Amino acid sequence: MNVSNSCNLALSSPGEAYIYMSFYGFLFIVGLILNILALWVFCCRMRKWTETQVYMVNLAVADSGLILLFPIVIYFTCTSCLEDLSCQVPQAIYLVNAYMSISIPMAIGVDRYVAIKFPLKAKVLRTPGRAAIVCALLWAVVTSMLAFRVIWQIQDGAFCFWRKPEMHISVVVFSLLGFFVPLGILVFCTFQIVYSLLKVQRREISEVRQIRKSVSMVLASLLVFVICFLPLHITILLNFFLGSNDRIRRVFKIFNFIAHTNCCLDAICYYFVAKEFQESTPATSLTSSWYSIAQIPWPCPFPTLAVGQ
Repeated sequence: MNVSNSCNLALSSPGEAYIYMSFYGFLFIVGLILNILALWVFCCRMRKWTETQVYMVNLAVADSGLILLFPIVIYFTCTSCLEDLSCQVPQAIYLVNAYMSISIPMAIGVDRYVAIKFPLKAKVLRTPGRAAIVCALLWAVVTSMLAFRVIWQIQDGAFCFWRKPEMHISVVVFSLLGFFVPLGILVFCTFQIVYSLLKVQRREISEVRQIRKSVSMVLASLLVFVICFLPLHITILLNFFLGSNDRIRRVFKIFNFIAHTNCCLDAICYYFVAKEFQESTPATSLTSSWYSIAQIPWPCPFPTLAVGQ
């Protein structure tokens, strides 16, 4: 691969190109291993499907699909000048998986919110079948939105994997609908969950500690989501409204890297957020220590709240 001659469309120098390829190569290897392991445990080692498992499997599928497209991202970013369907189709598939990685955590947040705020109704509402329907609807909605975006871009002059400095308005619209709406829902559900947990009256020290651990886990989940995705989407808006320049493009690349690390972080978080995952994984001191701070169904630390499992 002649990096110095072929990477001048999206990457400013050969050194930047090598860093780019090394980073995505590392994410490809590590992320693929972690997500394949997660899918194997969820699909082959668990005897009973729960709504938590349904959401986690869909999240792992979305992350795996995104990771498998990293080589194509590298190719079209660094070497190819094509902007026809050979690039638009992989880009659309890439974006579907990327925004499903955002939409499913939102669905998990809503699921937890229902379990905490409406424990009686949750016994009916929270089932594996309903979770599967929710995931199917999310896949359909995100795919439909992406199809509309691709058609819009092609009509106005297609571009492929961020090689052009200007930001198409369809990118901004999809960013608002695909990220900021799920972010608002997730923030609302998270703080409602935290409020509900903190107002529960518990006298035992162990119960108080468990509440604190659950609150910490919920807030940590939101924090990871915000750190991974919010800077990138703010940069997208700045790029569109302020115009593109070298500084914004450099910041965009950095925040895009950070967003893609979420593929690996999701797989690591499975150990924290899924009791069934830990019980199906070979026992080690590491997983045992994680299990001690994550009594799942997350964030339901009390038997009266652990519904639908």
